[in-house]
Amino acid sequence: MIPDETYNKLLRLKEGNESFNDVILRLISQKQDLLRFAGLLTDKENELLESALDEMGREMDEADQARDSSD
Repeated sequence: MIPDETYNKLLRLKEGNESFNDVILRLISQKQDLLRFAGLLTDKENELLESALDEMGREMDEADQARDSSD
């Protein structure tokens, strides 16, 4: 059993008569071309993602600096 969100994502990824098992096998057996995902995010989603990544980078930098100063 999988959560509804996961089911819906897999459903959107199905191609033709693929089963869910076929979708999963296809996804895990191939290298993903990142350009394939270009344009999937809305401008707002992209801004939120960039903001979250920036914040994560700042937090990692702060953690590195704290670790370095305690050595």
